[in-house]
Amino acid sequence: MKKLAIWALILCALVPLIAAPNLITYSVGGKITLIRGLAFLSIALITLAVLFGKQVEQRRAIIHKIATTIKNPLFIAVGLNIIFLVLSTLFAHDSTVALSGEPFRMEGLITIFAFATMCLGMLAAFGKQEWNRYFLLTWIVSIVIVGVEMKQIAQGIGRPDSLLGNPLFLATYYIFSLFVSGLLFIKGRKEG
Repeated sequence: MKKLAIWALILCALVPLIAAPNLITYSVGGKITLIRGLAFLSIALITLAVLFGKQVEQRRAIIHKIATTIKNPLFIAVGLNIIFLVLSTLFAHDSTVALSGEPFRMEGLITIFAFATMCLGMLAAFGKQEWNRYFLLTWIVSIVIVGVEMKQIAQGIGRPDSLLGNPLFLATYYIFSLFVSGLLFIKGRKEG
């Protein structure tokens, strides 16, 4: 179960490549729905591995990672943020938008909770090898996204969005890609 959870989380790196004009996944909403599904699937699989896993050492390792993560001040801050988001969703003027987000951005409580769940799942299940796979796959996806953006610029598109469907999402993705590139560069220098 843990391996399935790991692969569900690693596949999240491929989601930005999904773009097809005639499919539901063309819009941002389809991508976010897929990420939500993979995140919740992975955390369910990790929970099942902890509760019903046959390898005692693996169960203990996951529980230890989760216990360590829960004590981290950054995790506590994110947890408090989610609690405040739940409260603000309950008292929001339009609770439907607060819960699921606008159709174009999908930034609601469910998505933020899915990203927090995905992060917790990665921290609980990933080892060094899985982090390397995830970061390398993210870097390769970034190269494809830059190529599509360059094609859009050559076509005269004023605000290219590459395959992400929104120029702001593209800018945010590039910040993460720069971070990943820096990590891969530092790792390469240490090993080389």
